[in-house]
Amino acid sequence: MAWLDKHGSDSMVASALLTAPACVSGMSDIEISFLRKKVEQDIAPEIVEARDAALKALEQAEQGWQRAQAKIGERGGLIKDLTQLGSATAAA
Repeated sequence: MAWLDKHGSDSMVASALLTAPACVSGMSDIEISFLRKKVEQDIAPEIVEARDAALKALEQAEQGWQRAQAKIGERGGLIKDLTQLGSATAAA
C-alpha cells in the first residue's frame, strides 16, 4: 500500500494498474478500490459529473431496452406477461 500511496497519483501508473487483469497487476480488491478512490480525487469535478451522467444514461438506456424487448415479446406472442421476461433473460 505504501507504494500505491506514493505512485498511485501518477496517471500512467494508475491507468496501467486499473486496466490490467488482476493476475498481472497482483493487486487485491482493496488495493484496486484504494487506487480508484485516489484517482477520483485527482479528477476534475466536471469529468466526474460527466461520468456520472453517462452512467445514469447508460442505466436508463438498458431499462428502456428491457422494456422494448418485453413489448416486442408480448406483441409477438412470445411471452404472456412482463414477469416471464425477467426469468427468460436470467436464464440466457
